[in-house]
Amino acid sequence: QFLVENFLFPADRGRYVRFMDMETLQQRIDASESGYVADVFGFKQKDGHYKKEEILIMRIPAVSSVEYLYCMKPYLSPEEQDGKEAGGKATGSSDMQMQEYSDIWKSVLWKSRLMFFWKDADRRFRGVSRSLLDYFGIADEEQIIGKTEEEMGWLADSDEIARLEQEILTNGSKHQDQPTQILVDGSVRDVVCTRMALYDNGKIAGILGRLEDLGLERRKMTQKQKSLRTDKVTGLMNERAFLDTLEGFGKKHQTEGKEYGLILMNNKAHDRIRKTYDDQIADILLQKISDRLSQIVGKTYATARIKDSVFAVIVPTGDWLALQGLVEEIRIAVSSIRQVEDKPVTLRLKMAYKTIGDDSVTDEDIYETALGEVL
Repeated sequence: QFLVENFLFPADRGRYVRFMDMETLQQRIDASESGYVADVFGFKQKDGHYKKEEILIMRIPAVSSVEYLYCMKPYLSPEEQDGKEAGGKATGSSDMQMQEYSDIWKSVLWKSRLMFFWKDADRRFRGVSRSLLDYFGIADEEQIIGKTEEEMGWLADSDEIARLEQEILTNGSKHQDQPTQILVDGSVRDVVCTRMALYDNGKIAGILGRLEDLGLERRKMTQKQKSLRTDKVTGLMNERAFLDTLEGFGKKHQTEGKEYGLILMNNKAHDRIRKTYDDQIADILLQKISDRLSQIVGKTYATARIKDSVFAVIVPTGDWLALQGLVEEIRIAVSSIRQVEDKPVTLRLKMAYKTIGDDSVTDEDIYETALGEVL
């Protein structure tokens, strides 16, 4: 109402209110051949004059809400357009429409909070929106271009996503609001993703997708609670968050048969080091151990500090040999720590690893069984 009363040309105000009528907006968009509605209105400028601007509104698919993209661009009359084209390269109406779509797409990619991506026929990323890069903590799109989601280590269930995307590339099917789990900063998140085919000259050339984190807004509103799930010394998950995540893997195994593994590691020299030096040296050592773990598993696996110097890693595979190799890699990396702030230290590591594929453990006792072996 403020915009209408203070910036709209008086004769255009009633028409603008009808244009922005939300009760009829979707019906008008559906009835249009272009996929959007558009009209021209006079807007007051800083110098007090009115200038014609073209407004375009298009619907953006969303899961938790109805969202529209509102665009404004300078309006050129047919005479002005003819003059512009006469002074440069001729541009047809088809080219003008393509430029409109290009401008709208750029706005969606770089200015909205929508998380889009598109891939080539080999399922490799060709581009992503700024909001998706921010979501995964990626500074530059060059870090993702040319890679698959499996190579980025985001998926808790890579086989299922690969199957869905191959189906899209084969027959052009669309998968709307597909629930899945992804790994972000070592934590499992529930998201939904819509994927559809991209076409080039009538042939399937890739995949267009949109990701929505169902709990993103809730997490923004409850940021304080996050600190209750984070270990204050290392920045890893604490025991509470770890147990919730482990429970999620257990449910996934029980409902879908997805196997997983658990690694626990305890530096049994922790108390001796703390008593020999002080709490500060002991905490710096914990951070060093955390850094070594992160260097090996990155953000791909859920990693936590349980208590004292007990660390945990949840691995989304039941492959015993792969787990065994990872355990040895961690052991070598962590045991090589010999000094903290010019103070010599000697670690005494006790490690245990279990997989749900092993008949000796269940979802209910895998953690307690492994913990009993490292304490």
